Amino acid sequence: MNQKIINYSSILLYILPYSFIVGPLVSESLILICNISVVYIIIKHKEFHFFKKKLIIFLTIINLYLIFSSLLSEHILFSLKSSFFYFRWILLVVSIYYIASNNKNFLKYLCLNFFVSFLIFFLDSHFQLIFEKNILGYKILVPHRISSFFADELILGGFVLKILPLLLVCFFMYKKYFKYPKALFTILVALVFSTIIISGERSAIYLFLIFFLIFFVINLHKFNKEFINFFLVVFIFFGSVYFFSDTYKLRIFTNFYNSISNKVFHNEIGRSKFKNFSLFSYEHEKHITSAYLIFKKSDFKTKLIGIGPKNFRNFCDIKKYCDYENCCSSHPHNIPIQILAETGLIGLALLIFVYLKLIQILWKIFLSNFKNKNTRTNFIENSLVLGIFILLFPLSTSGNFFHNKFNIILFTLIGFWHATKIKKQHKSL
Repeated sequence: MNQKIINYSSILLYILPYSFIVGPLVSESLILICNISVVYIIIKHKEFHFFKKKLIIFLTIINLYLIFSSLLSEHILFSLKSSFFYFRWILLVVSIYYIASNNKNFLKYLCLNFFVSFLIFFLDSHFQLIFEKNILGYKILVPHRISSFFADELILGGFVLKILPLLLVCFFMYKKYFKYPKALFTILVALVFSTIIISGERSAIYLFLIFFLIFFVINLHKFNKEFINFFLVVFIFFGSVYFFSDTYKLRIFTNFYNSISNKVFHNEIGRSKFKNFSLFSYEHEKHITSAYLIFKKSDFKTKLIGIGPKNFRNFCDIKKYCDYENCCSSHPHNIPIQILAETGLIGLALLIFVYLKLIQILWKIFLSNFKNKNTRTNFIENSLVLGIFILLFPLSTSGNFFHNKFNIILFTLIGFWHATKIKKQHKSL
């Protein structure tokens, strides 16, 4: 009976990657049923040690703090809708770990399904690029922004970037079955990069480059040929865009340069507060500045605990928090700034702790490989840790930290990492 529940729960999570095609309601339903099933088995067999792992305790502390911040905010019920049910993501981590502990092929098949779902997005997005509509009939809304199944949500590039670590995990898990793994690695990089390029998401493009630069640096001596191939792929794609596509050249190169150097950009950049250089576009600058002003101009209590999760939209239209015309959005488009405004200095301290922990892990990997090029490296764990770091990257625009799509992928990565880490520890005993 228990094994049947575990098998059904496994299937639910195998379906999860494809649910992004349909919509968040399906994703949430799959996770809810899976979480309930796993928690039922854990309680039935009194396997409470799954809840006593350090990672789960730390995530629970974060959840309790988010609820505390919501309860002291001006819009309690609105904020609680995000913070109170945040525990479902913690249960997703527990579910992934529990199923992996009882189904030895679970992680292999889960990452394989993420890879297949990526191929579907790859094929559909390029179909949309060629025929100006995807296989479901969604038309291109902006000439240089392919959205595929996301329709009017221009998030394809960000989505592909977020699942990139799982695609690499799939590659490393199945690598031994292929005759030419280095060629396959290059093909995977090319498929991912081409999809991100045609999405027109500049932040996804540059985070993709940062991801692989860090990946090759920390895995020193391990991917020399792959690094050369990666450089050639990037050079070819950037060269093709620059010389053969004026639309994408304008989006990826010209507008990016104008944005960070604060030259004329959408006829608005002249009103920017940063006259010589800015990391963000004028539109994002407005939201980020507004979030900072919410923190800066608030009382001590609000500086400490924030205005409450997901409450930026309820404050950004207040005059004293806006130095521009129309500062409002659903979120500030930068994770550290959103955390600072909505959860205060305490929330930011927790986020900084996470950054430092991830950097510490990546630094240890680099030192180990630097001192001994023959060191045996766990590329699966490396990819997952780096993926989490890039997902939370502080110097980039981002989606809403409390949005379900963001958290589904973030906590899938965390759950996958948690499961592989614990399995490695058990093997070493």
